[in-house]
Parts: sequence; C-alpha cells; structure tokens
Amino acid sequence: MATQLPHRFVNRVPSLLLSRMVDDVVPCVDAHSQASTTVMDKAMVAESNRIAQVWRIWKLGYEPFEEAGADTFILATPSGNMLWSSDNAIIHDLFRQHPQVDAPVEFLKFWNVWGPTLASVQGNEWKAHRRAVTAGFGPVMNRTVWEETQHQTETLATHWIEKHGAAVPVVRYWTSRLALHIISSGFFGMRVEWDDDGTTKPLPPGHQITLDTALPKLIECLSIFFMVPTALLGRLPGKKFKDTYQSFTETTKYLEEFRAGVLNNIEAVSAKTNKTILESVVLSGADTEVTGKDPLPKEKYQQRMQKELDDQLGGRPMNEWTLEKDYPALEQGYVGAIQKEVLYVFNPASFIMRKALRPVILVDSHGQSHQIPENTLTLINNAGAARNPSNWDKPKVPPERSAALSDSPALYINPDRWLDGYDNSKSKNPDIASWTAFGAGGRLCPGRGFAQVELTSAMATLFKFYSLELVVEEKTKHECNGNEKLAWERARDKAIKMMYDDIEANITIGIHKDIPIRIDAQYILAATLTRKSSVLHSFGFAISITAEKYRKCKGFGAKGGGIAVSILLVNFIENADSVDRFHFMSTHWMLLQDLLVPLLRKLPLEWTESWLPLAIFSGTWRAGYDPFDRLKQDSFMVVSPGGNTLWTCDPETIDEVSTRRHDFQKSTEILGLLDNYGPTITASEGETAHIFRKIAAPVFSERNHDLVWSEALSQTRMMLNKWNEEGQIIHHLGKDAGTLALHVLCKVLFDKDLEWVEDGRDIPAGHTLTFKDAIRVAYKYNLVLFVTPKFLLNHSPLPMHKRAKEGYREWRKYMEELRDEAAVALREQSKESDKFVHQFVRAGTPGLQDPDLSIPADAVLGNIFLFVLAGHESSAVTLWNSVTMLACKPQFQKALQNDIDTILNGKAADDLQYPTDYVRLMSGHVGALMKETLRQYPISTFLPKTNPDRHQVFTSGGNSYILPPDTLIILNACAAHRNPKIWSESWQKAMDERPYPVSSFDPELWLPAAEGTKPRFNPPSGAYFPFAEGQRSCMGKVFAQVEFCATIVGILSKYNVTLANGPGNVAALQEAEQALSAGMGFEMGLKMKHPVRLRISAR
Repeated sequence: MATQLPHRFVNRVPSLLLSRMVDDVVPCVDAHSQASTTVMDKAMVAESNRIAQVWRIWKLGYEPFEEAGADTFILATPSGNMLWSSDNAIIHDLFRQHPQVDAPVEFLKFWNVWGPTLASVQGNEWKAHRRAVTAGFGPVMNRTVWEETQHQTETLATHWIEKHGAAVPVVRYWTSRLALHIISSGFFGMRVEWDDDGTTKPLPPGHQITLDTALPKLIECLSIFFMVPTALLGRLPGKKFKDTYQSFTETTKYLEEFRAGVLNNIEAVSAKTNKTILESVVLSGADTEVTGKDPLPKEKYQQRMQKELDDQLGGRPMNEWTLEKDYPALEQGYVGAIQKEVLYVFNPASFIMRKALRPVILVDSHGQSHQIPENTLTLINNAGAARNPSNWDKPKVPPERSAALSDSPALYINPDRWLDGYDNSKSKNPDIASWTAFGAGGRLCPGRGFAQVELTSAMATLFKFYSLELVVEEKTKHECNGNEKLAWERARDKAIKMMYDDIEANITIGIHKDIPIRIDAQYILAATLTRKSSVLHSFGFAISITAEKYRKCKGFGAKGGGIAVSILLVNFIENADSVDRFHFMSTHWMLLQDLLVPLLRKLPLEWTESWLPLAIFSGTWRAGYDPFDRLKQDSFMVVSPGGNTLWTCDPETIDEVSTRRHDFQKSTEILGLLDNYGPTITASEGETAHIFRKIAAPVFSERNHDLVWSEALSQTRMMLNKWNEEGQIIHHLGKDAGTLALHVLCKVLFDKDLEWVEDGRDIPAGHTLTFKDAIRVAYKYNLVLFVTPKFLLNHSPLPMHKRAKEGYREWRKYMEELRDEAAVALREQSKESDKFVHQFVRAGTPGLQDPDLSIPADAVLGNIFLFVLAGHESSAVTLWNSVTMLACKPQFQKALQNDIDTILNGKAADDLQYPTDYVRLMSGHVGALMKETLRQYPISTFLPKTNPDRHQVFTSGGNSYILPPDTLIILNACAAHRNPKIWSESWQKAMDERPYPVSSFDPELWLPAAEGTKPRFNPPSGAYFPFAEGQRSCMGKVFAQVEFCATIVGILSKYNVTLANGPGNVAALQEAEQALSAGMGFEMGLKMKHPVRLRISAR
C-alpha cells in the first residue's frame, strides 16, 4: 500500500504526485445511472498514473476517457476523490455551480510567488481580488491595448526583417515578449523596446538582466520554483536552478522598484505593498496569450484571413483602425474564428481544477444526474474535451497520414466551425462549455477582453501587411530532388508533427523548439503610422493620461475629444482583500485623508492636480467644475484598485443615468453610512426601496404640507422672539435654523411639540441628553460611528468617541420610545393614520403589518433616523446659507421683500394660505432665492449610482459609450451646477474664494422677464438636480420648499437682515464672503465652519 506523502509537500505539487498516491478505488456515488460516469477498477490504475502527470495531460487528450469507456470518472486516492470529465454538460454544470463548486485554493497556492493571488483565494477575499484585478480592464484599457499592440507588432515585424533577415526565430519566444511589452505598457505605463542588435544593453543599476528577460524566464522556470524552496534554490548547482533563482530575484527587484516609484514620497505614510495584483495580471497574462499566436501551417487559412482584413480595413492606415468599428467585425469574423480554433486545439491550460465545497448534483450529456461528494477535486480536462468526438467533429485525415504525424491536433484545424455559415450541424453551434480558453462561470478570466483585443490587433497588424511562410530547409529540398511542392509539404508535415511531439507542458503548453518561419512584406504601408507619444506621467498613486497626451482616446464629453483617465494605483496595502480600502468613498480613506491630504498638497501641483481634488471626500464642492475644466471633458473615468468610477457633470449623461432606474441604481454600499440604526430608504434599492417609498408616501400629502406651512410660520415667530430677546443679534443662524427645522419636523412626523428653551430639568429619566441634544450629537458624530469599528468605539478613551457613543445610545433610546408609543396608539385606535411614525411602525411590527408592506423591525429606527436627518439638516443648512447670502446682497433682499409685500397685499404672513399663496411666492423671488442657494450649495454634493452586474450603454453627444459592470457613477452636482456650458461662468467679483459662490450668486436668473411669463432661464434636464431626478428623486421636495417659503416670508415680511456690524462695513462683508466660500466645511452636508453674526431690524 502506498503511503501518503507529507501534507505540506502534497499541497505544493498535488497533481505531480497523484500517480504515486493511488492505492485503491471507491465506487462513484451515483444516484441514478452509470451511463457516462464510471469507476476505475484496478486494471485501470496504470492509466491513472498517466493522467496524474500534468505534463502529459495535453498529449493524452481524449485517450484516458476512451480507455475508461466514459466521459467522466472518479479516481479515488488516499488524499481524496478526484473527478475527471470531458463531458460538455458536466463541464457546464461545474462552471455554473460557482461558488458551491470553486477553485481548490489549497492546490493553487503554488501561484503565490509573492503573496495571495486571485487564483488562490475564495469568497469575499476572491471578490476583493477580482475587483482589484478587473479595475484595470475596460474600454479605456482595451483602447490602449488595441493601439499599443499595433505599435509593438509593427515594430516586431520590422525587427524580424531588419535584424534577422526576415527569419522568425523561435516564434514562441517572440510572441511571449510581445505579450509582455503590451502588458508593460497597459498596466505599468512603461514601453519596452525591441533592442536586440547584438550589443549589450545598459542594465539598470543593481540588476543583472533586463525585465523583459527576467519575467519570461521566471514563467518558463515556475515548475522548478514551485518544487524547490527559495532558500535552497540559490545554493543548488546547475544552470536551471541558478537561472530560476536569478529570474525570480530580478523580477522581484523590478516589481519592487515599480511599486517604490509609485509610492515615492508617501512610502513613509504607507509601507505596505500590494504585489499580488501585479503578479496575477502579469504572470497570467504574459503566457496564456502566446498560444494563440503560434503559426498556422495551413496557407489557405492565412490567405482567407488576409482577404477579410483587406475587405474590412481597406487601404486605411493603422491609426484609422478603430476599436469600436473594426475590432468587433474582425473578432466575429475569420480572424476571431482562427483565434478560437487555435485556443481550442492548443488550450493554454490543459485542465482546470475545481472543488465541490459541498455535495453537488451534476447532470451529464445523457441527462443522468450524479451526486458528487463534498471535497471532491474535479479536473475539467480541456484537452480531452477538445478531442471528445461527442463534442467536436474532426476533418477526415487518412489513417496512415495521421499515424505518421503522431495524430497531431494541428491536423484537425478547422476555423470554419466558428462561423455561422458552416453547414455541419454538429459544429455549427458548438457548445461553449467545452471551449474554456478563458475559463467560464464565476471564475471567468478577467483579462479575457484584454487578450482578445490584443490577439485581434496583433493578427490584423501582422497579416494585413505581411505574410508568414514555412522555410524549406536545403536538406529537405535535396531529398525531394528539387520538387518544391513536395519539399514544402514535407516541411509542413514536419511542423505539424512538431506541434504535437515538441509541445511542452509547464504552467502552460507551447512549442519550445524552433519551427523555421519567414516573414515577407505583403504590401507597402499605405501611410506611416504616426501618433503622439503616449506620455504616462505618474507620481504617488496617480497616473494620468490626458486627451492632449493620448490623442487616440475618444472621450465621454458632449463635444467629443479626448478622454482623461486617472488611474489611482493605491498600492500601499499588503493584501488584495484590502484593496478597496482607499477607494474614494472607502471608510479607511475617509478616516486617513485629513492626515494624508496636507502631506499630498505639499507635492508639486502637476503631480496631484489631476486626481487629488477628486480623492478628497469633502472637497467636491470646492473643486467645482475645475477638474472637468482642466481635462476639457464633462465626463471621465477614474480607475483604482477599489473599482472604476465615472465622474460626470454632463447633463445628458446625468439625465440618462437618473431616469433609467433599472439600469442605474443607487450605490447602496456607499450610502451604508446612513444605516447605522437599520436599513433606510436612501441606502436601499429594488423591491426594498419600493416598499419603503410606498410606506412613506402618505406622509407627503397635501394635508401634511398644509401642516408644514402653518407650523413653519409658528416656529418662525418663536425664532424671531428669541432674536429680539437677544438684542436683535443672530449669533448662530445655523443652530437656530436647525432648531426651527427640527421642531417643524417633529410636529409633522411625530406630533411632538418641542420648546425653544431647554435646561437640565428637561432631561427625562433614563437619559443623559435631552431629545434635541441627542439628535444633534447623533447627527454630528454619525460619520465617526460609521468609520470607527465598534470594538474601538466601546474602549476608546478619546472624547470624540465617547461623545459619539453617547449620542448613538441616547438617540436610539428616544427613537425606541417613539416607536413603542406609536405601536400602543396603533393597537388602541381603529382609524388609519398618515403620521410618519405610525406608517413605519405599522409596517415593522408583527401583528400590525400588511403582508404586502412589511419591513424588518430595525428598518423602523433606520428610517426615523434618516427622515429626521434629511428633514431638518438639509432645510436648516439651506435657510442658513440663504439668509446669510441675503445679508450680503441687500439689493436682492429689497426686491424679494417688495415681491412678498405685493402678494401679502396688506395681510400678515400668518394669514397667507397654502397652497394658493405658496405657489405665487415660489414662482417669484422666494423661489428664485431657494433655487439659486441650492445651485451654489447643493444638499448632496454628488449622487452615487452604479450599474450592478452588467455592462450598460448610454449616449452622450451623439456617441454611445459602454460602462463596465459595477462602475461607481458620481453625478457631480457641484460641477453640474457650475458647468459654464450651461451657466454663466464663475469669476471673482467679491472677496470670496473658489468656487466663488458669492460672486456668482444670481437668483434673478430664475425670475421671469415679465409678470406671467416663463423664467428667463430653464436649465436642461440633468443640469440642475438639487432634489435628484427620476423615480428615486427626493420624496420630501415639496415638504422642504413649503417650510423654506413660510420661514423666509415670516422673517422678511417684518424684518431686514444685515451683517451684525452694519451693511456698509467692508471688513464685515469680506468676512461673510470668506465664510460663505473658504469657510465652508463638510459635516453630514455643506456648512459654514464659523457662523456669520447677523442682525435683524424692523422694517
């Protein structure tokens, strides 16, 4: 009986050693049939030894299944069950059942050359890796690959002709280098040249070989690297061991240097590095794309492909070939068919491993079900599936010819099987389950698009202008007595035989011997490829490609032009599962940006100006339109390890994203900071959001709006009384406006009356804060609660954390009391109530719920919190900014008062009626004041959206654009509200600072030119959205407008508002203008950091 090898060793090289571990076989657990699943008896153990050797799997192809008499069988070993399959349906099932069937990460840790990789992790860690890796893939990267491949392929072809006399030495070596060059440009912003003139290249300091030598060498020697401990590797004699060690240490140095160059001066702040993204992308991308470029020894396919290239590309120069038009046509035509066929016959991965993490049922091609035990290792045999006669047809080849040429798969090349016009019913619509060049299912290779664009661009460039042909050796010509046709056929057959006999399996398969090939120019280039240099300017964690620097990129802007891309490479974290920590909206970045931003601002402006303003969570308002103006685009993509982000202030794009609610949804992950007390309407999507909105809808009725009107007038009187008692000085309008808004809200939502003056005796038993103080503290520290781990919050000695915890605890208690009181009232009364708290308590309380409108119990508290926050904070800030701005704009204040007086017509403000008088007021100066205030100071500086799970196409400026799945879309209100293509350009006329809100404050813009006419200006949809747009627009819009209107009328109908030091005081005016610009901060919304003291005086 064979003994089991040490677990440590088995984990590193399981497949290599299975043949030595086979002891016996056990029955396959089959609930229904043995139709296509069989169990290997002892007579088949010798065959199992062959299939357990990974380097033989490709050459064996379908043979093991043919000998076993089944397309699927289970091999039992002391270390566990192993299922082998070449059955289409089984393969499809294995891919489809992700994550129940996932990669066997314990066997794939040999990829962890520098750390965990995408291949060797599962679950949330795999999702984080996947996000990190896929962040770089998308339309922008595809365009870079398309163009860089053209450049590199044309340069390589010229290199072959000029440096090698048109001979192509060792194709695999050169195509591997080609792939490395393209990856280096696409991911590192580093163009590698084809210097190979026989002279010694100057090496970078501290290096013994170049990167383009080290990395391919490491890939070639990976099997040795996996088998031999690194410490021992450097000490063993022998060239292979020394070459492996040198390539590993040199590649590591280059990657470390690249990482250090990115981190540069912020290395002291963040010493951790993320090498696994580079490893996963470079190591998996550089070699798998090689196989598809192996030469086809069949001349007729080359000629047909060249005809297709001529038909599609005509006489256009390369710089006019487009990714949008030409790539799809070529990829879906004969160029793509050849790619698919070569990747089918010479699949870079001979097999794909999966593992059943729980018992699963697989259905085979005969419709039979089979139970697969938990922890069964499954090997999807790509080589066997590709040669399974049940899956694929094979062109007829005479048996003697097949035997003479080792039955090489190259004999059966048939690209036509991938074309719709092919009339063989067996292959016309091949089952994609057995074509797994890039994997399938949840673990589909994220670089598939990258590779396909690269292959198509390389093949188009090479075969449009050149032809490849086999070189017939002089010896062969002599043997054929000068018969050129016979000599060529022998050279062809020799190449076909080599494409089986001399295939070597390492990490991937490939021909490592030299097939002599010659390159000839097919045409003289119609035009020289001219392009501006792709200047990749990088520092810190930013690489920017601007429209001027990269002419070929087409932009998102409404007027076309270039696209500006900032690639935020936040490579200062160690593991890929942390890679999203420094995303724009990540909690870790929000925590650290106050520490890091001052350091980053000390760097030269040209290093940071393209990305830093957008990276500052609270800096969106101050940046305004500047980032878009700098890039001359109204939309651009930011690519970071945390994900793709589309920033836009383009009205057309904003309108489309806002109105297509099924395609573009709220980014609930980002809005999770509002869910500290439970799920909320704002941070929800889909059916949950629909139910929340349906529950809340009765609250925003005309009856309640009438109550808002009267309560706002009443609270305004109380606020004026307070100011009069304080000598007509307004010390802190923000606090007073917050009190007014909170009182109105509590009356309407909870039927709760609050007092303007409180003292310590107002604290109820069981509480440490009053109702109002609990709300204020809870909202002030909500962001602290969101970003601080609970264990830290509970044990932190910092006063900020203690205060945050107290506010959270106290406000939660008050909300629970409101909820419990409402539940008692609902049980005691029979009539319906449209009070907010009653609506949500009914929906969240068992026994009171309508089955169609039920919500989780914690959603009651969550939505109380949300509506109180949205209902009083936003209203208070808008009133604060408006009244302060009126004190700085006495002329408009006077015009507004005249408008109010006209509508009052001698009546008191308390006598005005809702909705009649409200509509007239909001159509005049009061409405204009609110609109312009919200334009300058939007409640939400941006709205986050996303396109979950799938690509989305949208139109802007007559052009269509594709967004990758799960792109974070930032609808930038601050930039949209100042877009000079829509609004008057902001420029400094007062003593304010960027974005010059006082200078550009223009409420007259919203007024009609004459009474009864439409406003002078009506912005297009998407240009102005203070309450959002579409079906997810703010439900409380009218509530807020009614409250604002009543409050402004209540104040300005009786009083003038001026700066405390007098309207003619220049210093006071400058102080106010500074407070309204440079003095704005972000605390759950835009607020003045220091209030401007104001004064009221009776009119």
